[in-house]
Amino acid sequence: MTSLRRSLGVICTARYNATERHLFPLLEKKFRLVLFPLPADVEYQQLKHSSHDLTLVLNTAGDMPYAFDALEMIKTFEGFGKHVIDSSRSFYYREDKWLFYQTCMKHHLPTPPSYYIPHNIGLMKAKLRDILREGPLVFKGVYSDTGRAVKRAKTYEEALRAVKILRKQIGLMPLVAQRYVPHGTISYRVTLIGGKIIQSVVKYGKNWKEGKLFWKNEKYRLFTPDLALRRLCQKTAKVFGIEWCGIDLMKDSQGRWLLIEVNSCPSMDFVLSDIERANEKLAAYLVTLDKRLRRK
Repeated sequence: MTSLRRSLGVICTARYNATERHLFPLLEKKFRLVLFPLPADVEYQQLKHSSHDLTLVLNTAGDMPYAFDALEMIKTFEGFGKHVIDSSRSFYYREDKWLFYQTCMKHHLPTPPSYYIPHNIGLMKAKLRDILREGPLVFKGVYSDTGRAVKRAKTYEEALRAVKILRKQIGLMPLVAQRYVPHGTISYRVTLIGGKIIQSVVKYGKNWKEGKLFWKNEKYRLFTPDLALRRLCQKTAKVFGIEWCGIDLMKDSQGRWLLIEVNSCPSMDFVLSDIERANEKLAAYLVTLDKRLRRK
């Protein structure tokens, strides 16, 4: 039976992250896994040979510090004609937080106002002071993840300090400032696969920002999204073209949903008791997708 299983390529981490540790045993029941661990000594011809019989490649190494290495691998496999989840367009273009805001505006998706921050912040000194008079801002690197390159500022002086700290962390990476949404310590994550919601989670933090070590800083519970939230999330996944999608949301003071970020290849381990079910949904989708792609 093993020889009859289809092959699935996986761009992964060398030591396996939390998602991979739970997901891979399920995938191995359905596929012969061909792993491409990062970091690696990438040789073009070897990659081409190793991926010869692959139709589908999954990326599970989307977080820093591997995000940009993974992106190059994604583009390489796309060049070989493989279907990659998620695509370089969704992974690189749509996750850019400045382009995220533009996409939301274009498609009338609710999100806090966002502002591009030039490298020389002094160029927008007067404008930034005016914006901060309307309320706090959250400064982010355009490709920050797990809250590591995120700082809040209430005044212009705090903004200068926040930008200075972020510049040391992320170098020349561009920054955006998103209007801070007062939310106590509660936020939401909705995960979709193939346009279908497979998990909805409420996050209870200890402070305004989600911590990198979420299993120590936060608590989670599952919830059932209402019709408005389901429609919003499904429209968002379609607009952004992300097959495996984690949408971060908050509610404003009037209880309206706001999109905060969209993440491709999201974590699946927020609720320990739900890890296996969520990953089974992903594995089942990959089997169905692989069959469909091979029929083309």
